[in-house]
Amino acid sequence: MRSGKLKIDLVCIGSCTNSSYVDMMKVAHILKGKTVDPSVSLAIAPGSKQVLNMIAENGALADMIAAGARILESACGPCIGMGQSPNSKGVSLRTFNRNFEGRSGTKGWSDLSGIT
Repeated sequence: MRSGKLKIDLVCIGSCTNSSYVDMMKVAHILKGKTVDPSVSLAIAPGSKQVLNMIAENGALADMIAAGARILESACGPCIGMGQSPNSKGVSLRTFNRNFEGRSGTKGWSDLSGIT
């Protein structure tokens, strides 16, 4: 921590079980007009093909991509430890449904977070 702030290395938002259209719209609203710091990896996983199509049609997907997010397929992936592993000793902030030490293949610190 520097100056009372925690350095985040990886942010993963969404999964097949917890990223509804409403969740994705909240994320797009937060990111609109902003840029993710180059030292942070931001991955977003829409909950379904239907959600992906809806955010593509209304422009929210473009806002996420413009901010620097990587869009993942609506399928199994980081929740089960396939990809998007945090750096060893890195800090990962995730909304995935499975979140415990070593789940993503490294011993970095992870925090299960919600979108409110």
